[in-house]
Amino acid sequence: MNQSSLITPGLITSCQHKRKLYKELQNNNNATLEYYYRDYSKILSIVIRKAKIIEHDKLILNSRNKGKTTWDIINKESGRNKKIEIQALNIEGRKITDQQTIAETFNEYLFTITENVKRQSKGNLINYDNNSINNHIHFMEKTFNKLYSSMKCKCTTTKEIEQTIKTLKTKNLYGYDEISTKILKINCTLRSSPLNYICNKTMF
Repeated sequence: MNQSSLITPGLITSCQHKRKLYKELQNNNNATLEYYYRDYSKILSIVIRKAKIIEHDKLILNSRNKGKTTWDIINKESGRNKKIEIQALNIEGRKITDQQTIAETFNEYLFTITENVKRQSKGNLINYDNNSINNHIHFMEKTFNKLYSSMKCKCTTTKEIEQTIKTLKTKNLYGYDEISTKILKINCTLRSSPLNYICNKTMF
C-alpha cells in the first residue's frame, strides 16, 4: 500500500501534536492534561482508522484483481505477509549460510524422500510392472481391506440450491470469484439454475 497517500500533512501534524502532549504529560501530573491527551489519542486513532478504510477502498476499486488486492490488505493489516527466511542450515555439523546452497539442499532432500518412497512402495506394496494394469486395485486391496457400503449420488435440484443459498450468512466479503453471499442471495432463483448445472456436471 502506498503510505504517502495515506499519511496526509494533517495526520502528520496531529501525530506530532500527540507526541508533544505525551512529552508534556511525562513532566506534569495535571489531571486535565491527562484527560485531554487520552481523548485526543482516541480521536486520532479513529481518524487514522477511517483514513485506512478510505485508502483500502481506493486500492480495491482501482484494482484489476479485487480478490487478490483484498487479501493482500488483510494479510498486511494482520501481519501475516511477513516472509520467514532461513538464514543458516546445519547439515552434519557443517553450517551453510549461502541462500542458493540452502535451496539446492532442500530440493535434493525432497527429491531423495520421493525416490525412497517409490522404492519402498515398489518392494512392499505395488508391482510397478508396466504390463500389470491392476496395480491400483492391488494397492487399494492392501490398504483398505474392509468392505465399505456403496454410495450413490443423486442429482441436485434448483430448489436445493436455492435453499442452500438462503442458509448462507449475508456478507459483502468474497473470494477469488469476486461474488459475495450478498450478491448471490439477490435473485437467487435466477442463479440457482446455472449453479445446479455446474454441481451436477462435477458429480456425473
